[in-house]
Amino acid sequence: MDRKKFFILAGALSALGIVLAVIIFSIPALREFGKTRFGSSGSGESTVANTGRSVPGAKEEGVRTFASESEFIQYFANSAETSFGSGGGFRSGMAVASMKTSESSSQSFSNPLAFDSSSAPRVSETNVRTEGLDEPDIVKTDGSHIYYSREARYTYRGGPEPMPLSEPMTNDSTVSSGSAGAKQIGIMPSPYQSSATTDIFSATGAGEVALLGSIGKSGETLLFGDTLVLFEASGQAVFGYDVSNRKNPKEKWTMTIGDGSEILEARKSGNKLYIVERTGVGGAHPCPIRLMTVGTTVSEIACTDIYRPETSSGADSVFTASYVNPSTGMAGDTVSFVGSSGQSVVYVSAESIFVTYQKQVDPVGLLLGFFQENTDLFSSDFLSKMERLSGYDIGAEAKTVELGRLIQNEMLGKDQDEQLRLQNEMSNKMADYGKRHLREFGSTGIVKIALSNFKVTASSSVPGAPLNDFSLDESGGYLRIATTVGGRGGVYLPIFSSQDIPSENDVYVLDKNMKRTGELLGLGEGERIYSARFIGDRGYLVTFKETDPFYVLDLSDPTDPKKTGELKIPGYSSYLHPLGEHLVLGIGREENKVKLSLFDVSDPTNPQEISKYLLDEYWSEATNDHRAFLADTDHKVFFVPGSRGGYVLSYDRNTLSLKKAVSGQSIRRALYIGDTLYVIGDTAITAFNENTWEKKGEVNITR
Repeated sequence: MDRKKFFILAGALSALGIVLAVIIFSIPALREFGKTRFGSSGSGESTVANTGRSVPGAKEEGVRTFASESEFIQYFANSAETSFGSGGGFRSGMAVASMKTSESSSQSFSNPLAFDSSSAPRVSETNVRTEGLDEPDIVKTDGSHIYYSREARYTYRGGPEPMPLSEPMTNDSTVSSGSAGAKQIGIMPSPYQSSATTDIFSATGAGEVALLGSIGKSGETLLFGDTLVLFEASGQAVFGYDVSNRKNPKEKWTMTIGDGSEILEARKSGNKLYIVERTGVGGAHPCPIRLMTVGTTVSEIACTDIYRPETSSGADSVFTASYVNPSTGMAGDTVSFVGSSGQSVVYVSAESIFVTYQKQVDPVGLLLGFFQENTDLFSSDFLSKMERLSGYDIGAEAKTVELGRLIQNEMLGKDQDEQLRLQNEMSNKMADYGKRHLREFGSTGIVKIALSNFKVTASSSVPGAPLNDFSLDESGGYLRIATTVGGRGGVYLPIFSSQDIPSENDVYVLDKNMKRTGELLGLGEGERIYSARFIGDRGYLVTFKETDPFYVLDLSDPTDPKKTGELKIPGYSSYLHPLGEHLVLGIGREENKVKLSLFDVSDPTNPQEISKYLLDEYWSEATNDHRAFLADTDHKVFFVPGSRGGYVLSYDRNTLSLKKAVSGQSIRRALYIGDTLYVIGDTAITAFNENTWEKKGEVNITR
C-alpha cells in the first residue's frame, strides 16, 4: 500500500472510530444544558387518538420489582455496560417536582403567594412549583419571624501546627489513609474555622428586625408550626428543632442518611413531609439499602421491593420517596425505583409520583437500521455480519469494537477515491435517515406510583427527554409532558457529519392509565426547550437557538393539544411565571444581560411582549431557581436577585419599571409581611415600605 493511500485510509478509519465513540458517548447526553438523555423506544406501537397514526413508543411500559438480590446486581451490571462512556454523575440540584395537595387546583394563573385574608397581616410564602405545596428554602417566615440559613463561612484563626500522633481527631482535619479517626503524624489542622448558622429574627410589618436565636447548622428549612425541619447542606442529615422558644431552639430529632445516599428534595403538604433521596448502587452486597436512621430505628428497603422497568434503563441509582412525620422524624411508607443519577426527573402530584428514566439504545442496532435502508453503501456480506452482531448478547462497548473491525475490513478493500465517495454518501444519507427516524432514536420512560399505597400503578414512554420538573404537569387526571427530540449530542447526523440535525420539541398527553391520548409535535425546529409552564388548560413553552419563540398551547382537549400562538423575540426565557390571568413574566438573557419580558396572553392566538427590561447583570439566581423569585400581586411588583444586588420591579399598567435597587452585598431572597418588603442579603436584612419604597429599618448580620 503506498504512503498516500495509507494515510487516507488511516484518516477514514480514524473518522469512523470517532463516529463510533460519539455514538456511545452521546446516547445519554442530549439534555438541556448538556443533560438530555436518549434511549430506544423499544415498546411497540399504538394509535394516538387525535391523529390515527402509528407512533413508536406510545405503548405503556412494563415494570416490576426485582425477584432477588442477584437479579438486582445483574441488572445494574448490565446497565453499566450499556451506559459505557456516559460519564454518569449526580446532576446537582435535581429538582423533585411539586406535590399538589388535594385542595390545590390547577386553575389558570392561580396566585402562588397565598396569604391569610383575615385580620392578620398578609405574609408571603416561598415561590413554589405548585400552589399549596411548600418547598425547602434558605429563608422562611411565619409572619412574625424570619428564619435565615446561611452558607458556612470560614474565618482565619492562625497558622497550622503539626499535630502529635496521640492527639484525638478533630473536625478540622482528615486523614488520607488508615482507619477513620486515627491521627497521623504530619496532619495539619485547618487554619480556618467554619461558621454555619440558621438565624432566627423577630420581624413585623413595622419593619423592625432583631436577632433572637441561632442554630449551629445551615441548610434549607421547612416550617411545621413550632417545628423547624432543617435539611443539612451536605444532604446527609435532617434535623427537627423545637422553635417555640425562638431564643433557645432545641433539637428534637436527628435523621442520618445511609452511606452512599443523599437527600435530593423535600415537600410539605399540609402537615405531611415527603422526602426523596438517591442511593448510588455498588459493592458486592448492596442490599438491603439503608435509607435513614432516627435514634435506634433504621429504615431499610430490600432489593425485592425496588421497582424496575422491564427493559434496560442505564440505571446507576435507586430513588426512594418516603413519608416522614415532621414531629418525630420517623419514616412511614416508602417506594423505590431505579433511575439515573444525572438523568431521572421526579414529579409528584396530589395522588401520584411520576419517575422518568432514560431508555438505553444499542448503537449497533441503530447503525444496522441505517445500513439496511442504504444497502448500496457496503457489501451484502457486511450487512449480514452486522445483523448477526446486533443480535449478540454482549455489552455495547464490545459490540462497538467488533463493528469497528467490520468497517475496517470493508474499507481496506477500497481505493482512496471510493473511500472519499463513501464518506460523503454516508454523511448525506445519515442526515436523511436521522430526519425520517427522529423520534425512534431516544425516549423517556415514565412510571406512575400511587401515593395511597406506594405501589406502581401504570407506566409508559414518550420520545425525547424533558428539561426538568416544570416539563411535567398533571391536571384533571392527565399527565402533560414536554420533551426535546434530536439536536446536538444525540445519535443523529453529527456522527457522520459536522452538520447538526435540527432538534424539535413535542408535547404529549397521557391519561390516568398512562396511555397516550394526544400529541403536539415539531415545535421549534432546530431549537430546544429552555422553559416550560403548564397552568390549567394552558401551556407555555420557550425554545431557543438564536431567537426566543414563546408558544401558547391549548390543552383543554387532552386528545387534541394545539399550538394557538407563537411569538419570536431576541434572547430567551428560562423561567416563566404567571402574574395574573393574562400576563406571564419571562426571566432569561439577552445581549449578555438578564432580560425580563412581560407577555400579554389575553389573546392566545396572538401573544405579545408588551414590555421588556434589561438588568445590568450577567446572571440572576431566579433564572435557574424559582425560589429566589418573589411576586407581590397586591402591589404589582416582583423581586429578582442579581450578582451585584437585588431588584424590585413594577409591572403596573403592563409596563416594567425599576422601583428599587439594593446594592452593597450579595442579595439572596425577599419576603413581605403586610406592606413591608424585607430584602435579605449576606450582611444585612433591610426593610422597605412598599407604598413609598423608603427604608424602614435594617439589621447588620455580619458574622
